[in-house]
Amino acid sequence: MKKLLLSTIILLSSTGTIAASNSSIPLLSSGEVKPAESLAISLNPLIKNVDYDVSCYVSNDSADNVDMRFDLETKTSSGSSKFLLNDIMLKNNQDTLRSGDNIVTVTVSLQGDGNSISFKNLDFSHSVHVRNCVAKPALQTLKSKTLAMSGYFIAYNDTDRTVEIGVGNVFPTSYTIAPHSNKWVVVSTDNQNIHINKIS
Repeated sequence: MKKLLLSTIILLSSTGTIAASNSSIPLLSSGEVKPAESLAISLNPLIKNVDYDVSCYVSNDSADNVDMRFDLETKTSSGSSKFLLNDIMLKNNQDTLRSGDNIVTVTVSLQGDGNSISFKNLDFSHSVHVRNCVAKPALQTLKSKTLAMSGYFIAYNDTDRTVEIGVGNVFPTSYTIAPHSNKWVVVSTDNQNIHINKIS
């Protein structure tokens, strides 16, 4: 089955389809994490088999530091099991929140439903608040993919913006695809790269 996944377009072959969007996906769950309790942020809105960088703001309104633990709870997924807190990779997925806003990030790629990120408050005195959780396609997903097989594909632009893609390794052929429209893509030989050159 011919399949190609890019975060800005849908590529459809005669034998199968796979779809994704380059848009950020807001994760609706948010709320207070009381002392010694947990909050789960559902990842079900994410498109399957796409690498996402998931980030959340965690607010510590107290003047004291608060210890937290973060876990990727999943049935069928892959990706980084390491979380970053304020751009620093965590040891054992836990660390201390500073007073004020903190940013937690993790990269995930899901194959099924029932997945979530768990925020566990290890403090026994102070609550924290999780908010503004969003998932963005990871940079490596946006940049390029390789077509293992040659042939004809229809490239669908599933966004509200014009997308320019390049097909080929040495002298790539450029295709400009208007918002919510499609264009035939010719892949002359096997193992050719397809790149997103420009989004305007």
